[in-house]
Amino acid sequence: MVGALDIAVCCRWDGIVTEVLRKPRSLEDRLLVGVSLASIAGASSRPKVFSLLRQLVDYGAALDWEVEIAFENGVLPLFFSGCNTSSGVLIIGSAKSRSVAELNEELVRMTGDKTGGIQTTLAKSLADENGETTFSTFGTDQLAQLHNELLRTQLELVEKNLALEEQKAEKFRDLGMAVHGLRNPASSILAATEYLIDDAREGLKDEQMTLLRGIMESSLFILEMIDEVLQISTIECGRLKVDLAPTDLILLINRALLVNQHHADRKEIRFDAGLDSSTLIVDLDPVKITQVIDNLVSNAINFSHSGGKIEIRLTATENMVSVSVRDEGLGIPSDQLGTIFDSFQSSGNGKQFSRAGTGFGLAISRRIIEGHGGTIQVKSQSGKGSTFTVNLPMRSGALCTPPVKAVMSERRLAMGA
Repeated sequence: MVGALDIAVCCRWDGIVTEVLRKPRSLEDRLLVGVSLASIAGASSRPKVFSLLRQLVDYGAALDWEVEIAFENGVLPLFFSGCNTSSGVLIIGSAKSRSVAELNEELVRMTGDKTGGIQTTLAKSLADENGETTFSTFGTDQLAQLHNELLRTQLELVEKNLALEEQKAEKFRDLGMAVHGLRNPASSILAATEYLIDDAREGLKDEQMTLLRGIMESSLFILEMIDEVLQISTIECGRLKVDLAPTDLILLINRALLVNQHHADRKEIRFDAGLDSSTLIVDLDPVKITQVIDNLVSNAINFSHSGGKIEIRLTATENMVSVSVRDEGLGIPSDQLGTIFDSFQSSGNGKQFSRAGTGFGLAISRRIIEGHGGTIQVKSQSGKGSTFTVNLPMRSGALCTPPVKAVMSERRLAMGA
């Protein structure tokens, strides 16, 4: 009998989900391939998930482990059972406990016994002649024992890493709550400054206008930083939502360049856009990918010398589309390359450039791209600039029109020529 809360997954020995056979609607965005099974459990039950996995490693099967699962409407207990397969473990959970016979029937019904030997595994590992749950140790030779020890160690490491991630998420939740209270005062300062600039300019001296414009720019920067802190807090708490839709990626690039054109003009920086086609339809989140491209272009301008050039390249294959942004600035110190995509990191030495970053843009960009199943990379050499490359999976249905000129001036590009 299928229940509304039933869960069925195939996992690696460390609990990473490799296949989702069944999941409730309320776990649609959380129980995914590649995540840890423990991530859907309530905080107090996560250690129990790893204990369940250890029992599967040691004995080959487990029956009726009660684990609290964090659903949208609260935490509810489910009963989990499972057995070993040739490539990992098969685990099912439901709102009711099961007998050995029921578990065997359910596993075979759900999978067609595609794992090979569910009945044999359960018969050897779960039930004695009286129908009570017992366990017989498998792997009596030394190699099997060493293998089991290795698996247990891996589970312990995963468990500790998950605990660290939870502590990190808790810190970002606190940070987000603290920063949120600063947004209204900063908005009020900006609104008051704009009012004075627009309505009282005739009665102000040049020095006063200069001061007000400085206050306005600082207020805008503070609001930008507040918004980025709130966004990274949401992402680090595991609430990043990616809404995929067929989107013209080249149109997004052109818009990002247009938005940053004035910023580039002030430093006499030229855009050199080499695009493989005039239209490229890709399944992506247009709002979030626009944010990533805008961040990369804006950073390239910030950290470029006046009169320089920024190259934007797009290439597409059957399986992957790549967007790269290259500047001719001073580059990123080699000791910063390993942490450039971490939170609170700035892309370069802010003292050497016209505008410092907030330290969150690249961290947000990385998480957005990873949320699309892609990667973001950087290559940089001191004194020779940096190249940031975004790689996104090319899903079915992508449409690419014939190539256009490889190089377009910034003015024609801004006009969509």
